[in-house]
Amino acid sequence: MSLTLDLPQAERVCFEILDVAGRRVWTEIRAAVAGATVLRWNGRDAQACTLPSGVYLARVQAGGAAFVRRVAMLR
Repeated sequence: MSLTLDLPQAERVCFEILDVAGRRVWTEIRAAVAGATVLRWNGRDAQACTLPSGVYLARVQAGGAAFVRRVAMLR
């Protein structure tokens, strides 16, 4: 799964994957990202274990903005 961002200025980016219960299963933090950047998640949790098929939430925070998208993982 990938998301593309286009940030007008350098911002710290926090990209998280949560299960439907709201528990964080994976996090990536990037410092000072500007311009177009692609955020990718390989379907694994923080311990590199493969997660099962299902619905997850992708949350991105950059500067003062944030958004959440529902994503489906199909294996």
